[in-house]
Amino acid sequence: MTRARSRGLVGYVRRNFMTPLPVAESFEALNARFLDACTKRRRAILRGPVDADRRTHAGGYGGIPAGAAGSL
Repeated sequence: MTRARSRGLVGYVRRNFMTPLPVAESFEALNARFLDACTKRRRAILRGPVDADRRTHAGGYGGIPAGAAGSL
């Protein structure tokens, strides 16, 4: 992992999991919360965009037919 990527991931975690400052009864509870949040994030990334099939098969992006974006 490059330095830039690791810094980006640390920034992401700070912005999304550490603000506002988390409060937990113990470090175990805090770690469990972080693990749950990271697992949910990983699942969301692995699935990809909801409209991936439409974009691939329709030839457009996000359900918009190819060439129609200029007319919006």
